[in-house]
Amino acid sequence: ITTLQPRFPQVWAFHAWNMAYNISVTTHTPQERWSWVNNGIILLRDQGIPLNPRAVRLYRELSWIFFHKVGQFSDDMHWYYKQQLAREWEEILGKPNPDDTTEQIKARFRLVAEAPPTLAQVEESSAEAAALVAEMRSYGINIDHNLLRQINRLLMIRMSYDAQILGVDMTQVPQMLGVHPQLISLLNNPRYVQAFTVLVAHLRKRALVDVYHMDPAKMMEIMDEFGPIDWRHPAAHGQYWSTIGTEKYDEIRNPTDVDLLNTYRQKLHSFQDLTRYGRVSFDSFTGAIDLLPDWRFIPAYDKAYDAAIEMAQRTNQQNVETSYGPGHENFLLMATMYMYLYGDQAEAEKYFLRARNLYANAPHNQYNKRYESTVQELVLQEFIHTS
Repeated sequence: ITTLQPRFPQVWAFHAWNMAYNISVTTHTPQERWSWVNNGIILLRDQGIPLNPRAVRLYRELSWIFFHKVGQFSDDMHWYYKQQLAREWEEILGKPNPDDTTEQIKARFRLVAEAPPTLAQVEESSAEAAALVAEMRSYGINIDHNLLRQINRLLMIRMSYDAQILGVDMTQVPQMLGVHPQLISLLNNPRYVQAFTVLVAHLRKRALVDVYHMDPAKMMEIMDEFGPIDWRHPAAHGQYWSTIGTEKYDEIRNPTDVDLLNTYRQKLHSFQDLTRYGRVSFDSFTGAIDLLPDWRFIPAYDKAYDAAIEMAQRTNQQNVETSYGPGHENFLLMATMYMYLYGDQAEAEKYFLRARNLYANAPHNQYNKRYESTVQELVLQEFIHTS
């Protein structure tokens, strides 16, 4: 049907869901499960959406697979999915430095967003870059997406604490990874340090555009507005595709057929998840992965919520407050707890006061006393409630 009627969005949505949710759970190994979940992602991202660029539903479905199937915890293979996504995106964008500031993280990605779009422009950027490209060609090294993965796999192992602890012989790593033997000497040549920076940024940009059908400029715009997004995290992709979907709303002829509220809701959910566990701790050698809280996304959720309300009013959406309000209240209380635990009493008081002003008189709060408590008492009650 997708071949005969490629502009029938419901069929793409159905098959992607079927692959990611139904077919995947009939298989038995983690590798098979992930293969089918990823097939659902690829079907929408690489085929369905390019053929139906204004089908908001497809963006919402793609966002949901990332956010829910990969990012949540209901599937018993979810840690394997998270591990594979982190590995894939570390091979594309490299391993972030956990000590980098927000500005350093954004500056690192800005190199990709502003990289030369063509290899010819890379060669024109400096004499060293031209010499590097020429030497690679003389060795028969293809300057493509596979080269990018080879470079980043090498760097991933070099930066692996687990590999260091286990005493991995780094001289054997290139052979283990199938890396071109001349690539090591080129990477270690001090003459080419800056040239490699430009070339790798170019290859990353091309991979994002050509392989993942993502817009580096839009990714940079989202990071500038909302914070240091780690693209190894499933919620990062959940918010990206929901953002693109909501922006398509203004382009369609019959917007009454679009579930705009739930498309935007996934953006809010994604920023909520980035706050709860947006710091990705991943070691590529052993595959050990953990997701830790990242309080830097608390303002991002708040900003996205305000934008959602403005968007809903502009497009005459109904029941906005009742739809988004409960999640917003829960987030403000969570933000209160996080800021208190991180030692920022003033910020904790700010979020608690905002929650009390907005929601203390809501019907569901008539029979509890949480807004009559102090911040410290609220945090204690939250711990008791969740333990």
